[in-house]
Amino acid sequence: LLAAKYRPYGVYRDSRSVLVIHNLAHQGVEPASTYPDLGLPPEWYGALEWVFPEWARRHALDKGEAVNFLKGAVVTADRIVTVSQGYSWEVTTAEGGQGLNELLSSRKSVLN
Repeated sequence: LLAAKYRPYGVYRDSRSVLVIHNLAHQGVEPASTYPDLGLPPEWYGALEWVFPEWARRHALDKGEAVNFLKGAVVTADRIVTVSQGYSWEVTTAEGGQGLNELLSSRKSVLN
């Protein structure tokens, strides 16, 4: 992540990132145990933290903990664009947001 790995050191300070969302069904969700392999500071875990709803878990002991790369991009992007104005609205709804609708709604100021 540009914001976590480079900006704190003044590298790419004036660079901006643009996230293009084409299909929210493909979010890049991996087990939470992969986070240390990313080389990101521990305080950035919350930007990628993802918990699956209970109905999506495999068994009773599954806590549903994961990291979600698309969530991290939504949290840190300077601008977010979608493939159409209609999809821009759809991703902020419970039906179309694939679990990211509240986060995307909170970023409406940078969502086009």
